[in-house]
Amino acid sequence: MAEDIRRVTVSVGQEKYVLKTDMSDERLTRLTGMVNDRLERVSNGKVRLPASRAAVLVALQLADDYMKLEEDHQLLLQLVAETRDTAR
Repeated sequence: MAEDIRRVTVSVGQEKYVLKTDMSDERLTRLTGMVNDRLERVSNGKVRLPASRAAVLVALQLADDYMKLEEDHQLLLQLVAETRDTAR
């Protein structure tokens, strides 16, 4: 697996970052696109935010999205378990 790790330069906001990753180019492009879209939305308000504050807001939004998906996943697992129990 270590053979698949490579260095890739990505642009997030106004910064370039060199990452070591084994992600496909397509996945990395989608991820950076999602983050850049969020940064654009957060930064497009009436007040210009420093990059670090915009990044924290984006991180909080993405963490919230993740938590909601995690909760939905747990609910689905419970529903599947209940369905299995009912079917028996």
